[in-house]
Amino acid sequence: MQTNYRALKKRLEKQIKQGKLLCDIKLTGAEFDTLAKQVSYFISGRYKATDKNGALAVFLVAAGQRYYDGAYWEHIEEICGAQIPYKTRLLLGDAFYGFAVNNGIPVFSRSDRVKNIMAQCFLPEHFECDFFRFLFYGYFVDMKCDITRLPKTLGEDFISAASSETDSARMGMITRGTRDFISCYPAAANKKIRRLLLLTDKLFHLAPLPLILTRSDKALIAWCESDETFRREAKNANFGGHINKNEAFSSPYADISDGVPTLWLPAQFFRYEENADANIVWSIDGRSAVRPAVTVSMAGIQTEPVKIRLSGKIPDEAGITYGETTRKWAIIKKDIG
Repeated sequence: MQTNYRALKKRLEKQIKQGKLLCDIKLTGAEFDTLAKQVSYFISGRYKATDKNGALAVFLVAAGQRYYDGAYWEHIEEICGAQIPYKTRLLLGDAFYGFAVNNGIPVFSRSDRVKNIMAQCFLPEHFECDFFRFLFYGYFVDMKCDITRLPKTLGEDFISAASSETDSARMGMITRGTRDFISCYPAAANKKIRRLLLLTDKLFHLAPLPLILTRSDKALIAWCESDETFRREAKNANFGGHINKNEAFSSPYADISDGVPTLWLPAQFFRYEENADANIVWSIDGRSAVRPAVTVSMAGIQTEPVKIRLSGKIPDEAGITYGETTRKWAIIKKDIG
C-alpha cells in the first residue's frame, strides 16, 4: 500500500512538536520507503532540502538507527539508490542541524553532521548486542544480580563508572552515539536503560515478562536466549547448579522451596512448525508471559525448566505456546496448605 508523503510529513512534524524524540517515532516499512524516495529527490536536486523539513530529519535518524555500523552516508546511498556528492551530504547535514536548532533538539556544532544525527539514536541496531552485553556485565558484576542496587539515575555517571579507562573491554561495548544520546537526553536515557535492566532482571530470574514488548525488548530477549554466559549464569542462579534433578517432572507444579511458594514449569520439546513464531511463551492463568531459555537442534526446539518465585496467589493453570501448538495443564500444588 502506497503511503502519501504529504500526510506522513504532517503526522511526523506533529509528533515532533508534541515533544516526541526522533528515535521514538515509529515508521512502517512502507513509510520508510516513502521517505527514502523523497530524499532521493533531494539528492538529485529535484527538490531542495530545507531546515524546515521534519520528515527529512526523521528519515536521517531512522536510517542511522537501522543501518549505522560505523558508516553512515554509504547506507543512505544504498537506501536511496543514488550516490551522494560531498556537497549534497553537507546540505543534508546542514538541513538536519538547522531543523534541530529551530525545534529545540540538542545537537553539537554544525560541522558535526553525522554526530548530530546519530546523537538522536539511543542504540543503533547494529550495536545492540554489545550494549546488552555491557548492561549484563554491570547487572551481574556491579549489581550482583540484585535489582535493588539499581541507581536512581542512570546516565553519564553510570556509563563512565561502568566503562572506566582501566576497562577498555567494557568501554568498547558502548558506541559513541549512545554516549552522545545520554549526554543530550539524560532523563530519556535513564528511562531506557532502566527498562532494559529491569527486563534483564526478569529474564535472568525467569520471571513473568510484560505482555507488551518494544522492538528493543524483543532484541534483548533474543540476546539473552542466545548468549551462553547469560544462559549458564541464569541456570545456576535459578536451579542452584543442579538443574538435572528437576528435568524429570512433566507437569507444572507449585511447592514451598526455602519457605517461599515456587512454581515449576517443565522442560518441553517441539518439532519445527512451518511459519511458526520463533517465540515460545508460557502463560500463567492466561495472563502473564514467561519466555523459557531454549536450545535449537536439528531435531527441534527444547525448552529448559522454569522456576518462578511467587509473591501472591498460586495460579491455577499454565500453558505453553509455540506457533499453532498450545499445551495446557492444571497446576499441581505440593505440600502447600
